[in-house]
Amino acid sequence: LNAVSNAMVWTLPQGFRYLWTLPMFHCNGWCFPWTVTAYGGAHVCLRKPTAKGIYDALADHGVTHMCGAPIIMQMLLEATEEEKREFEQNVRFMTAAAPPPASVLQAMHDMGIDVTHVYGLTEVYGPVTVCVKQDHWKNESKEEQAKLNSRQGVRYPMLEGLVVKDPDTLVDIPKDGETIGEIFMKGNVVMKGYHKNPKATEEAFEGGWFHTGDL
Repeated sequence: LNAVSNAMVWTLPQGFRYLWTLPMFHCNGWCFPWTVTAYGGAHVCLRKPTAKGIYDALADHGVTHMCGAPIIMQMLLEATEEEKREFEQNVRFMTAAAPPPASVLQAMHDMGIDVTHVYGLTEVYGPVTVCVKQDHWKNESKEEQAKLNSRQGVRYPMLEGLVVKDPDTLVDIPKDGETIGEIFMKGNVVMKGYHKNPKATEEAFEGGWFHTGDL
């Protein structure tokens, strides 16, 4: 299900070429082993992600899509002139963890790489929310665009439920952009429970929702 969501939020075309910088054992590579294969994409693999290896893949294999932590973007931006290669195609980069600062987003854009920010956990098989860019954001300052792109966004299509609640009362918080609450999820992309740990499972699903622990 999450593999399908990946394709939907990225509106994947036929014949795209995906570069592996994610480890496939890390929540099964955010489910992209299935996404790429299901859409007939090409898997371009690196034994180890390096700036030179990534630039070579972009230039030699026509990579169009890739995922990675912010450190991968930093690696590309800090590459030496000897490591860098020019590439003609537009590239899309999906990142999670810490939201990238404005300077990084602009530098990536100047390189021809468009960054999409997502959020997720191992317990939900990778990303389950995506910051969907709006056309009118282009009229904002670079700093404001970075702020908007750092938002957790909206839920993935295959995630049944996503709410923000008070972690103590389990009551939904006001949607005012200021009140702090915990992110709760439910649906078929959420795990059934922790292996041989019924107590942790019961606590994680109190009230019928999965408690992410993230505020």
